[in-house]
Amino acid sequence: MMKFVAPALLLMTLALTLSGCIPGAGQQQTVKIDPVWSPDGKKVSFASNQDGNWEIYVVDLETKEVRRLTDTSANEVAPSWSPDGGRISFSSDRSGKWEIYTMKIDGTEVQQLTVTAAE
Repeated sequence: MMKFVAPALLLMTLALTLSGCIPGAGQQQTVKIDPVWSPDGKKVSFASNQDGNWEIYVVDLETKEVRRLTDTSANEVAPSWSPDGGRISFSSDRSGKWEIYTMKIDGTEVQQLTVTAAE
């Protein structure tokens, strides 16, 4: 059964590329990834490259307002809500290495939580 996995993945990738879901060489396509519901179910955080690089956004499902929470030249992805819904953690390469950060849900009070050891 394993002999069919690689061809199936290759065909799926080809189909996504031909349908325009995966950008070709030299193309930039706006993508939204990593959607996560807030604990109260009223908001969704996600990462998007819609402004050129990967940033964290939140959409309020009642008002349909989308707010950009991060605004750096680095990449921020993989948002995750705190249990009380007051903070969002995320991964960023803003220090030159991928680290985990946290911020209030309005994008303020960003704190770095991890430090990668020097190699």
